[in-house]
Amino acid sequence: MRRYRNPLHLLGNGLRAERSRLWVADGEYARNRTIAGIRKRSLAVVRRGRNASAVNEGDSAATMRCVSRFPAFVNRGSLENSDIDRAMAMKSGISVLLVLASLVLWTGVAQPGASNAPPEAASKPAMSEQLQREAKLAALLSGAVLRGNFQMTNAEGLEGKAPMTKPIVERYEIASATKLAGDMWSIMARIQYADRDVNVPVTVRIKWAAGTPVITLDKMQIPLIGQYSARVIIDDGFYAGTWRGHAYGGVLSGQILKKDDVERIEKMEAGGWNMRMPGSAPKAGDTPAEESKGE
Repeated sequence: MRRYRNPLHLLGNGLRAERSRLWVADGEYARNRTIAGIRKRSLAVVRRGRNASAVNEGDSAATMRCVSRFPAFVNRGSLENSDIDRAMAMKSGISVLLVLASLVLWTGVAQPGASNAPPEAASKPAMSEQLQREAKLAALLSGAVLRGNFQMTNAEGLEGKAPMTKPIVERYEIASATKLAGDMWSIMARIQYADRDVNVPVTVRIKWAAGTPVITLDKMQIPLIGQYSARVIIDDGFYAGTWRGHAYGGVLSGQILKKDDVERIEKMEAGGWNMRMPGSAPKAGDTPAEESKGE
């Protein structure tokens, strides 16, 4: 027996079928629109070179929102796996662009400032140490007396064919030592040697060798004295070096003393003070090395 069907039931089935067809049609339209949007955004990113942060926050978020609106079609196979892969690949590519942009900003902006800081910080202690050396030298020479001896020889002696003279007493009184620009210094000195006794301002160059100052003169015209070249080392209260004039030259050495100590030392010398070398046999009038330290 044929079962009777209610016309309303048939009408309901027809409406459901039509609704399903429209639903599928809408899904296909949305899928095509989503794929087209993904392609369009990808091309726009490549062609216009958008800012990385805008790409990440705008394009990536919008793309994933379009895909996430249609989970039913993804489950039913209406949206192909290749489309999903393209969407995920685009998101990954945008993330890579962001990382690269961050690296460029870090290496191109932050690094130069950071790389320059350590040398500056490292140079400050070195500069401070050099300033301390210069201040110590100025204090040592200002108000000091360079007291010692020099020896000289003629032109033949400069070639090693003649001897030097016996030591001759010399004395230099320095009123002040002031550093000028660069490695130049101004020294106000009273120079006493042989039959000369003059007060002259001398501008000299002082070089530093491993922290040790070397007074350097190269054919310098010294007022009332003449033209001289010299290399004189200042070290631990002593001076020593070489000097050269016109067709003659020699060596010099001595002590750097304060004026208050000069008179006492001269009295010791006048009294026949002498020092016995450590380990040598004593002689009359010698002062042992151990005792001489307390003089």
